[in-house]
Amino acid sequence: MRGWKAATTEPAGEQGADPVMERGMRAGHRGNKASLPSKTCQVCGRAMSWRRAWAANWEQVRYCSEACRKRKARARGAADAGDAA
Repeated sequence: MRGWKAATTEPAGEQGADPVMERGMRAGHRGNKASLPSKTCQVCGRAMSWRRAWAANWEQVRYCSEACRKRKARARGAADAGDAA
């Protein structure tokens, strides 16, 4: 059978290494999101925390999502059209 593992022959108290350590993670480490920098979205006001994708341009990030970026552009376009009339 594929995917079937044989039962271990180790005594009940000695099950081997910690499964977390086997995956390459430090014991007790669950990430530390509280220490990441954060900003507020200029459109909706939601808090947004640093993401690896934004590492290169974190100083220019102003919107939490593509939807907020588009909404800001539409609001700015409507305001400009109203001023021209």
